Amino acid sequence: MTLVRSALALLLLSAPASAQSLRCGFDRVCDAEGCRSTSFELRLDWEGEDGRFTDGAGRSGDVTVAEMEAFWHFIEIMERGDLVLTSVAEGGVAVHSKHALLGGKLAPTQYHGACRRSGD
Repeated sequence: MTLVRSALALLLLSAPASAQSLRCGFDRVCDAEGCRSTSFELRLDWEGEDGRFTDGAGRSGDVTVAEMEAFWHFIEIMERGDLVLTSVAEGGVAVHSKHALLGGKLAPTQYHGACRRSGD
């Protein structure tokens, strides 16, 4: 395990090995209309490579968790093919991206913010 991965595990995700949880808050959103302030919350719960997103509106979906050298990536591919990807870097900086088709056109949306362990 690299030093960065060790630091990420200790600083950001030092929850019990059986289950882990992050609460994320995003204060900026960018889409086809430009970038603006927002208030969007997301909870990520996972154990091993399997997890769930739960957003502030109560929507929930199954995710795959990928631990990379300096990131955790949470990936959801919806039934209709839309992709949701949340990346959390060392220190908690996070990007939550939605890649959807609306009316036959790609409608990407990206939220910028931070995540922290639940309970912090």
